[in-house]
Amino acid sequence: MDQFGPIEKLDWKTDSSGGFRGYCYVTYSNETDLIKALKELNGKVIDGRSLKCEISSKRTFDHAPSKTIFVKNLPSLVTEDQIRELFSEFGNVEDIRKINDKPTGQFKRCAFVDLDSIESATKLFESGPYTMEDEELVVDYATPKHSGGSGGGGRGGRGFRGGRGGGRGFRGGGGRGFRGGFDRKRG
Repeated sequence: MDQFGPIEKLDWKTDSSGGFRGYCYVTYSNETDLIKALKELNGKVIDGRSLKCEISSKRTFDHAPSKTIFVKNLPSLVTEDQIRELFSEFGNVEDIRKINDKPTGQFKRCAFVDLDSIESATKLFESGPYTMEDEELVVDYATPKHSGGSGGGGRGGRGFRGGRGGGRGFRGGGGRGFRGGFDRKRG
């Protein structure tokens, strides 16, 4: 892929056991190289599988801004301290509510995180995407509980992949990324 121009970041997505998930994020240094790679690689067959390459889009969120965020795809053994550490740079984390399955008590790999303000939550969204243990987290504003009526409840998150080419901590400059994948054999 570097035949099209300099690559700022290459992020192969793996599952918790280290197996390739079938896609990756590539961030090129400039948009011209990105367009060349897309034209050349999209639809190309490798190891009997056709590549699907697309520009990853800026994340959009399903709900109105709130100081409570919903996080899913958390590692099964994550602690509240680890969640607090990941998000505390954006503001004071006031509360964390990990969600457990009612019948079994098993952690459902999602949580509600209360920050000190809507502004803190907005900063958090502008700085994503986030990963923990090589898993990309899905983050959205939580739906507020309704007063009265049927009681409602917090629901959030939406299954999406996107971002600008990598996990938390990468704040690269003007490059843009695309998502593409194929079955890469690991040796």
